[in-house]
Amino acid sequence: MFSAVSRPRSRNLFSAGAAIKRPWALVLAVGLTLAGCGGGGGGDPASAGGQLTEQSAAEAAALRLRSGTGDSSPSLIPGAMAASLPVALPALAVAMDDAEALGPFPSWANAKRDYGAVGDGVADDTAALQRALDDLGRSKPVLFLPEGRYKITRSLKLNGSPATGGFWLGGVGLVGESADLTQIVWAGPAGDPMLVQNGGFNTRYSRITWDGKGVAGYGVAHWWNAKASTVHGGSPEHTDEVFKDMKIGIMAGRLGANYGQLDSEGQVRRVRFINNTVAGVNTGSWNALNWWVWDSRFTDCGRGISNTFTVSDAGTESGAGGVHVYRSLFERSKVADVHIANTSFFSVHQNVSVGSRRFFQGDGMGNNNASIVIQGNRVIDTTEPAAIINGNLGPLVLVDNEIRSAVGNTSAAVVLNDWIQRRDVVSIGNKYTVANPIKVIDSTDRNFTMDDTVVDRSAISAALPNLQATPARSARQVYEVPAGATDTMIQAIINLAAQSEAVNPVVHFAAGIYKVSRTLVIPAKARIQLVGDGLLSRLQWSGPGAGILLQLDGPSYATIRDLHLLANTPSARAFALSNANQAGGRIVVMGSAIGTLSTHKMQQTQISLQANTGLNGMDLSNAGSVAAVGTGGLGPVKVRDGSRVLLSDTWYEGPDSALFHITSGEFTYLNGHISPASHPGTTDFVSAAVTLDGLSGKATFLSFSINTGPIVSGTGVRITNETTASKMLMMAGSAHDGRYVERLGTAGSYGGLINKGGEYANRGRADTAFVRDMLAQTRGMTWDKQPYAAPANATNVRIYRVHASQTLGTVIAGN
Repeated sequence: MFSAVSRPRSRNLFSAGAAIKRPWALVLAVGLTLAGCGGGGGGDPASAGGQLTEQSAAEAAALRLRSGTGDSSPSLIPGAMAASLPVALPALAVAMDDAEALGPFPSWANAKRDYGAVGDGVADDTAALQRALDDLGRSKPVLFLPEGRYKITRSLKLNGSPATGGFWLGGVGLVGESADLTQIVWAGPAGDPMLVQNGGFNTRYSRITWDGKGVAGYGVAHWWNAKASTVHGGSPEHTDEVFKDMKIGIMAGRLGANYGQLDSEGQVRRVRFINNTVAGVNTGSWNALNWWVWDSRFTDCGRGISNTFTVSDAGTESGAGGVHVYRSLFERSKVADVHIANTSFFSVHQNVSVGSRRFFQGDGMGNNNASIVIQGNRVIDTTEPAAIINGNLGPLVLVDNEIRSAVGNTSAAVVLNDWIQRRDVVSIGNKYTVANPIKVIDSTDRNFTMDDTVVDRSAISAALPNLQATPARSARQVYEVPAGATDTMIQAIINLAAQSEAVNPVVHFAAGIYKVSRTLVIPAKARIQLVGDGLLSRLQWSGPGAGILLQLDGPSYATIRDLHLLANTPSARAFALSNANQAGGRIVVMGSAIGTLSTHKMQQTQISLQANTGLNGMDLSNAGSVAAVGTGGLGPVKVRDGSRVLLSDTWYEGPDSALFHITSGEFTYLNGHISPASHPGTTDFVSAAVTLDGLSGKATFLSFSINTGPIVSGTGVRITNETTASKMLMMAGSAHDGRYVERLGTAGSYGGLINKGGEYANRGRADTAFVRDMLAQTRGMTWDKQPYAAPANATNVRIYRVHASQTLGTVIAGN
């Protein structure tokens, strides 16, 4: 199981060191309930307030509908529309980030103009850049670095800590012209970091090359000194950067008496890591969870992704934390593309590896498990025979991968090593090129395989993927909102932009507070962008308690980004989207916290959620396609009225107990950790974390951990009122001992690949057709390879880096 490590006022995380019982057995049964064991800790959900409430039809109908303003935008911009096409039932989709590169805006600081940086690669720019960083969040929200080579001779410090009087400073940015044109070059002591961030939330780093010259220890080190106060999630973002010739590119967290905070929920997109001798991205603390790496490239690094290193008081500790990587390319990693030691849950999806020593390496951690999902990857010619080797307890879940072993290699491609017993591998739909692809070293280890094939090497392509390029800077028409503008003035500016003939114009909110007492409305079919400077650009509700701060009339083509929406009351909504249900429509939410998400009559539009710092809850009614990949703090979830939902790589810890209530539709929980009733304020120690009540449809939990310790009954999943329409699969799960699954009927179909401690004989029948059916949602999800173009007259909304707080949340309604 995940063993808990006690750290005062911090997350109880997964680690090595505690013996456990057998986690689960490979058993499949229809009409059979099994128990399970495991454990662990958790993380705080996002601070956006509000409780989960059912979205009523009356509220949805009350959303105002307005006529559109037409569409004059060309088709090759974000939000552009393709020719109209019918879409009967939308597939679950994982979108690409196609946000435009905007700025610099007049509200931004300029390193050369305002601080005297030279940028010629010869002059020492350390002092000038440090003065600029000292002002960030105090006088300017973003520092822009024009084209140049900025030589630094000591570590830069970006502080937002109590020691500097800027504890709550956050939402600032450090942005270059482009990684090709803006470079920060190290000329300081060997092994030191180029920049240390100590505090501050939602900091954005973009379009910069960090050149360590083979001497620097780290590019950017997120090291929060938490001695004066405790804050868990930092939510930094790195996009379109290059980290080259150093030990570690991005170092998330460190250990020590004053550390282990503000280093979680990090997002990395379209970043190149070149010759990072230790690792491209490394997490170094127990709190450094939920780091999501997307569309990035790792070339000639020691490791691409790692949690094996840290900096600590003792100097001898291993790293910790959890990283997930998607749609990325690894080339010639000298140790492994992904290398883990201390355990958490890890996901590796849709990547390509060429010529690395290993693709995945899990070090021996004794009887401690790591929930590991490796899905949809293509691995080409690792230099070691075993592309995947794992020494922890697992479970190791392999789905739809292609692993091409090198010429002359006939050894197993997947190996379990170390001394521990009763470990498990689930291998489904994989292609291998060796006759005996999986090797277990103990007779108690279990290997469940289904639909695996052995193919010729020529059947697996060695072609490199076309990774998403850094977006060119866009020169859009900008409508600046004056400081202190009233809601009437802001609405007039929005209308002016919407009625203009400009292509995707920008309504820009410089850092400041904008009080809104009447709902701001973006007219239907207006392709415009509302853009702030980050958290310091705040739209603050000052109207009636049950109001709506920002409404998007549909079909909407709007983009909302880099803003803080302060609803100021738990009864007010941050967002409302109306008339949003059209064939081929899509709503994308990335890197945001939007409170509780409620849907009504949304059978056709895809909702794609990615790398969001938190969702206070989800009430999903008539939602035809909701895919959430990476959620830092997930509150209670209701799935009803035929909704189709997949949640991947999610975390919950907090006072709530009843977290999932699934009654109708198709639902998949793919990898994550649930720790109910684990924080002060808990009043319910009875409810199961998951309730499947009268389920009409499918519910699949694949690779999951529920810490049922605080629950009196020990029940993690409770199944009630099942019918012949109820289909349920619990696979590769681990939890505390107890009635892990409590099933009160036998009418439906239930598959359990779970076990309690001790030895259990397999019972039931291995119904592979049932497993195949229950995993169809996981295996059928679409991962975009290029930006999406919606059909004409279909909703196409983007919400990027928006933080909504003190709010009832966001409601999305169809016709």
